[in-house]
Amino acid sequence: MINTLEDKQFDPKRTFRDKLFDYSCHKIGKERTKFFSKLYDLTRFDLFGKPKGAIGAIDITNRCNLRCKHCYFYAHDYEENPELSDDEWIEKLESLKEADFPFYQCSWIGGEPLLRKELIERGMKYFRSNLVATNGTFELPDWPDVNFYISVDGKKNMHDAIRGQGCHERIKKHANRPELKILVSMVINKMNYQDIEYFIEEWKDVGVQGCLFQIYTPVRGLKNDDLWPGWELRDEILDTLLRLKDGKYGDFISVPSHVLKLMKSDKCKE
Repeated sequence: MINTLEDKQFDPKRTFRDKLFDYSCHKIGKERTKFFSKLYDLTRFDLFGKPKGAIGAIDITNRCNLRCKHCYFYAHDYEENPELSDDEWIEKLESLKEADFPFYQCSWIGGEPLLRKELIERGMKYFRSNLVATNGTFELPDWPDVNFYISVDGKKNMHDAIRGQGCHERIKKHANRPELKILVSMVINKMNYQDIEYFIEEWKDVGVQGCLFQIYTPVRGLKNDDLWPGWELRDEILDTLLRLKDGKYGDFISVPSHVLKLMKSDKCKE
């Protein structure tokens, strides 16, 4: 029996948990091992049944085809940290799998993550749920089980002023895919906050499932930041979103009401 146990422990196809289970059976017996295993499982899930520590993001590239005015990504220098290759990323995911990591949900971000479409296609098989946050300027892959979040900054002229001429038209073309799970995500700032309802009306007749809203994050140390709305206006923006959500748009505004309330200034830290 000991020889069999050792053979199992060194089988590379078995997970760390498999090996630990066999070892515990040998030391304390099978029934007690099952009890502690169930107890361990209970501690790994939150009240909503999701594994703890299993929802995260993988930043797969520093590269992007745009240079958006409100993006803080290029305020940092990434040259000293070269990107991992596709195989290196898969090796890391395999290591997590070997350690019995509770793969649940992954957000694929960047840069522009669709610049590394092949990596996402290989890596998303490890997770039960996948989300791709994209600028929408590339044609979306035929991934019906993936959630796509496309960044849009209000009306066409405002969006193109922030992200580049022609971007808005390309996004509308690529987002009109009712067979895919697509949400458009607007970063609200001091220049576009008056366009919120126009934005919702514009996109509710396109093939997307709803709208997400975020509020512009100021870059620390940046002087004369004309996009940051300030705390007072920020609260007014959140009140507008709550009014529209509780009114005629309902769940098409895909941010829950309690989340919008938690974003108010009295709940935030500078």
